[in-house]
Amino acid sequence: MLKEILKEDKLLERLIDNGNVTIRQLDYIIVRKKLTGKIRDILIQTDKGKISKAAYSITKDRGINNIKKSFYTLILAYYLDIISKDSFIALEKVIHIINNVRGRTLTEEQVDNIIKTLENIFDQLINV
Repeated sequence: MLKEILKEDKLLERLIDNGNVTIRQLDYIIVRKKLTGKIRDILIQTDKGKISKAAYSITKDRGINNIKKSFYTLILAYYLDIISKDSFIALEKVIHIINNVRGRTLTEEQVDNIIKTLENIFDQLINV
């Protein structure tokens, strides 16, 4: 399911490369989020094709765990004064950027500029 989205979304590919969730983990999470019904129907909708229930469950759970760890990392950085309360406000700017470009066809240059902007925002947020 994710493979189809990646074909048309260059920014998504770069976000995945810079994130800590694998393509397969994201695929399984997206399949579960978008599809309802019996698990056996969900198991055949992944990019890998038909997979076992155990493989699906383990991979999806690892992906969800990685996302949770990302949130914990943000809270830990705030707790240790590595980032400030303003960092969370600045994340709204990031969300605004993403919302403005989601679903649009972007050139490689536009993707590079967005990633550079995100990097600059993230660098400014870290108080080291």
